[in-house]
Amino acid sequence: MVNALNSNWKVPVGYFLINGLSAPERANLINEALRYIHDTGVDVVSLTFDGTSSNIAAANELGANIAVNNLVNFFPHPVTRNPIYVIFDACHMLKLVRNCLASKGSLHDGKNLVNWKYITELEKLQREEVLHAATKLRLRHVQWYREKMKVKLVAQVLSRSVADALEYALHHLEHPKFEGCEATILFLKKFNDLFDVLNSRNFWGKGYKSPFMEKNKTKFFQLLDETEAYIRGLKTSSNGELLLTSQRKTGFLVTLKSIKSLFLSLCEGGDLKFLFTYKLSQDHLELFFSAIRSHGGHNNNPTAKQFKAAYVRLLAHHQIMTSDSANCTILDDTNILNVSASKNTYLKSINDSDAQRDDIDQ
Repeated sequence: MVNALNSNWKVPVGYFLINGLSAPERANLINEALRYIHDTGVDVVSLTFDGTSSNIAAANELGANIAVNNLVNFFPHPVTRNPIYVIFDACHMLKLVRNCLASKGSLHDGKNLVNWKYITELEKLQREEVLHAATKLRLRHVQWYREKMKVKLVAQVLSRSVADALEYALHHLEHPKFEGCEATILFLKKFNDLFDVLNSRNFWGKGYKSPFMEKNKTKFFQLLDETEAYIRGLKTSSNGELLLTSQRKTGFLVTLKSIKSLFLSLCEGGDLKFLFTYKLSQDHLELFFSAIRSHGGHNNNPTAKQFKAAYVRLLAHHQIMTSDSANCTILDDTNILNVSASKNTYLKSINDSDAQRDDIDQ
């Protein structure tokens, strides 16, 4: 799926009804897609995917190098040879962080212990007191393995509201079960702010939720640099190996470097006035898949015929609706470019939207 950074549209560009692909085959198909897209006049500047080993191998096959010590976060476009930056989907990476902390129980930030038990104790305290400390933390959040694909639950755990609640329990309530939770508070704040930067989607966002632009570049770059250093210092235990060299990886380092490169290339060295990082998310494709499943009665495994029918129908009727129980929810109004024989008023809506953005910038 192609998603416009400088406008308000997205469109699926192909599918392959096969059982599996090797890394060279994936790389070849990506290059073919890039050539076809280039012929339409669209410049592709990034490629987003989740952090599966097959996707990483394909990125390496294309010319990137997804390695901690010698990271190359881009590969050349097959036609223009311009860099295409690799981005690991922020939602999937946040889930990896939660899964790592919750399954291991604790991590070490180089100085102190980051412990999952403080989050479970906070949920237990709220449940016993029948009073919530301005958080969305519930039992389903700590029993995460039942709904491990739900991004919303992850973001609600690794959040500033939970960090503030822990801080309140530590300093104001002086609750003994929260002694030593300072490192956990810092951990939650770091990943909350990072996810905000990687998930900006409207002009009215505050703080790190605002668009990436020239006036907040210094602030955002400082956060990204500090978070990168923080992630590089995380260990599996006080005397354990670094998290980056273990089997538990987050993938955020690639994304951090690519976001900075895209801003410098498109905003400082290009025509964009701002960058909505949510447009670089895989959510747009996930929502499309969710809509396809819903066309088959919420069938998670549609047949090839069912998939093709739903695919064509979604192109003709481009408004995507998803289930409340889907893994991700609609967060913006980006529509699929539709195929219709009738007079198309969608282009006018895009132009009106762009004009509104120009007014806001001025």
